[in-house]
Amino acid sequence: MNETYFEQLLQWLARCPALTGIDLRVDDLPPAAGTGALFPKGVEQTDRWQNLLGQVTTRQKMQLVLRLNLPFVPGDANLSAQTARRLLELQAWVAEQSAAGLAPQLGNADPVQETLTAGAARLEQANDEGSAVYNVTLTAHYTMKWSDTFED
Repeated sequence: MNETYFEQLLQWLARCPALTGIDLRVDDLPPAAGTGALFPKGVEQTDRWQNLLGQVTTRQKMQLVLRLNLPFVPGDANLSAQTARRLLELQAWVAEQSAAGLAPQLGNADPVQETLTAGAARLEQANDEGSAVYNVTLTAHYTMKWSDTFED
């Protein structure tokens, strides 16, 4: 994962209608409502193969957690419904963008097979200041190719 990818991902997420008005950043979630941050969870190699010419191809799975600090008032059913709708709209938008090939690409090969999904949205914690932190997991599946010869 490189910094450029995070910048691309933040710029792309900023276009999501469900995130309008949210100040997004990487690895730093301020306590104020209306903020969000991406936190990397890691990269996992899910498949690897090497051709006769020594070119190595791998399938990777990268996960990030998008933490959103949103307004929250205990017992306010309208605000809770609005937040739930926002989280569902975010997840649907990511799916739509990925299906259309408009999500940022991480891999360097086989872009048609690349996917980015958002799911598992949940309340992490409510604060006394009238806000709550919600988590959404972003998962990217992508392909990487290297032309160098690797020794096992």
